Amino acid sequence: MQIYYLNTDLLRDNALFDRLLAQCSTQRAARIREIRSERERRNRLAASCLLDVALRTRQTREKDAVYVYSDAGKPEIPALQDFYFSISHSGSTAVLAVSDVPVGVDVQKPDPIPDKLLRRYFTPRETASAKSGRLWTLKESYGKLTGEGVAVLERTELSFDEEIRILRDGIVQPVCFREFRLENGCFLATCFHENPSLSIEMIEVNRSDLI
Repeated sequence: MQIYYLNTDLLRDNALFDRLLAQCSTQRAARIREIRSERERRNRLAASCLLDVALRTRQTREKDAVYVYSDAGKPEIPALQDFYFSISHSGSTAVLAVSDVPVGVDVQKPDPIPDKLLRRYFTPRETASAKSGRLWTLKESYGKLTGEGVAVLERTELSFDEEIRILRDGIVQPVCFREFRLENGCFLATCFHENPSLSIEMIEVNRSDLI
């Protein structure tokens, strides 16, 4: 598995933004142009750029990709076998996890989770272990794996006994988590079906990698 990450502030450069947008697939470029928020446009473009970097290792480009989307909005590229990916962004950080097995990834700024969200999505046992974005990344990475996204937060509970596990309707799910802390303090978690031998490579993407 490879995890690519990028500081989206690089895309504040309008000339660079426009150049990279022109390199996107028609589908993704259209979706990005529809977004009103400048920050969200940068985040979405950053995700496409990371995917392009990853696809080059498959001798193809993001602009040539044809996507299909699940009912929950999870994208796939049917033409590529054994190519699974998951995208997340928070603040000025965008991440992409790529693997030959299904994967979910999430990144969050190191800010405390507001009390209202803690009460809604997390149990007292969970918040006794952490009240930061770490909790959110773990749960949402599972939601990204299943394709349910944030809808899964209220249906699951994390266990921090000997190792991190996630329960659904009281039943432990057969998945594994790996956690990372980026240089800017962001929490990052990836979730995948149990595979103890799976190795993970962290790859920071810079401006020179994008063009």
